[in-house]
Amino acid sequence: RGLQWAGHNTSTAVGVTGAKRIMQRASALQAVGRRLACLSNGAPLVASQRRLSRRGLSLIRCYQSGQYQSGPPPGQPYQPPQPRPTRFVDWAVYKGSAAMCVKVIWPTWSTPVSGGFQVKTREGTLLLEFAPNDKSSNTPATTTRRYLWDQKESFAMAITEMGTVLVEPQCSFMHDPAMGAEHQGSVVKSLSIAPMEKGGCFFNLSVRKRQEVVKMSVPLTSGELAVLRSLINYLIPKLIGFEDDVDVPLGSSTS
Repeated sequence: RGLQWAGHNTSTAVGVTGAKRIMQRASALQAVGRRLACLSNGAPLVASQRRLSRRGLSLIRCYQSGQYQSGPPPGQPYQPPQPRPTRFVDWAVYKGSAAMCVKVIWPTWSTPVSGGFQVKTREGTLLLEFAPNDKSSNTPATTTRRYLWDQKESFAMAITEMGTVLVEPQCSFMHDPAMGAEHQGSVVKSLSIAPMEKGGCFFNLSVRKRQEVVKMSVPLTSGELAVLRSLINYLIPKLIGFEDDVDVPLGSSTS
């Protein structure tokens, strides 16, 4: 019978052949997924097996709903899909004395010589960047604040430190970027979080570089603190590396 393809009735042999190929491919993918499930002896399917089975079901459903198209509509040239542009995301809080910008450093992975899989070499971190206010621009004629981002100082929060911010109203952390090296102690960074009386908290950064000490403080309202904690709660599993496409070895313990 005729098949619905993008709103056009097609009953040619080419259309029927293409439809059969779609159904055969979908059924084969689903069969492979079931076969892999049997081979796992009841163990949970790894992500690659789940994706394989879901892809077969997706192809069948797309065909049955008439949403699958093997090519462009008649009379229109084929246009390859455009890659998604690179997106840079951050979140910043601008206050009178300084500004704080929150960025993400994703975990790093490496491929062993044997290949076939990747291992995590470093966990991700939450990068806090502090920039002082440009006091020379604070005049009655100006309505926007300016910040000296070329003089910024940064503090990379580790996973456990992020967890502490979620549960503790007051905490402090200290980092020595050169810990274990010859110039250990030349730069020491400390971040303290102190609650305010009317809600919210202060993020206080102190950076000591030999004899020079740089201090910046950014107050966060209760709403801004809630946003930051929501971001931290969302990012912790991803910065550790627990994502949907991470495979769990077959036969691994689930206890």
